[in-house]
Amino acid sequence: MSQLLYYLLIKPLSLLPLSVLHGLSTGLYWLIYRAVGYRKSVVRGNLERSFPEKTPAEIAAIMDDFYRRFCDIVVETIRLFSMSEEELRRRCPVENPEVWNQIAEQGKGFIVFAGHTNNWEFGAQSFQLFLPESYRSVGFYAPLKNDFLNRKMQESRGKFGMWLVSRREVKPFVAEHHREHLAYFLGADQAPKAHGKTFWMTFLHQETPIAFGPEKFAKEFDLPVVYAEVKRYRRGYYGAMLHVTTLDPAS
Repeated sequence: MSQLLYYLLIKPLSLLPLSVLHGLSTGLYWLIYRAVGYRKSVVRGNLERSFPEKTPAEIAAIMDDFYRRFCDIVVETIRLFSMSEEELRRRCPVENPEVWNQIAEQGKGFIVFAGHTNNWEFGAQSFQLFLPESYRSVGFYAPLKNDFLNRKMQESRGKFGMWLVSRREVKPFVAEHHREHLAYFLGADQAPKAHGKTFWMTFLHQETPIAFGPEKFAKEFDLPVVYAEVKRYRRGYYGAMLHVTTLDPAS
């Protein structure tokens, strides 16, 4: 069934230009938000707890924008299965790669952490295209339960050179390779499963667990840390701005 889904739906759709796929995204938005109301109560509740000062009309406007962008990300991720390097460079450039070049002059590997904001899939795959020549990106991912789709997702995410490693292997992998010219990309905004190994803080009016991952590995292996802020400029076009967190984590 998964192979039929891929070869009869996902792969053919990925060959369409984004202008067409964005039209499909608009239809998907009307289906899942206006018609079905997919997880509307969950989204509304999260927004009301996070922004208690906002009016019901403002919450509704944010919800509408969220569902539109969510559907765009769905079709844009499908497009990635067939997107060329040239197109990805245009659609999600790294705006200040000199930040990475500065670290590369020290001959160190480094950590890049980012959030799941705007089109993080565009960002994650485009980073490899803007790294210093001798560097390779490493992406840690959660394996899909379906072996076929997991393999196809790895092929899509790794086609521009990213080295994909299961998130179950993060610590031993970094320990083995931390002296190499690698850029470790971490999605640092997902809820940690092991709450006992987290830092708790009030975030958006709610007690929230924060993972120690980036800081822990940075200090243990002396890896500089950069935050990648993925911005959306218009439909289908993004950019990543790099912000240095620390160049000397061991100090």
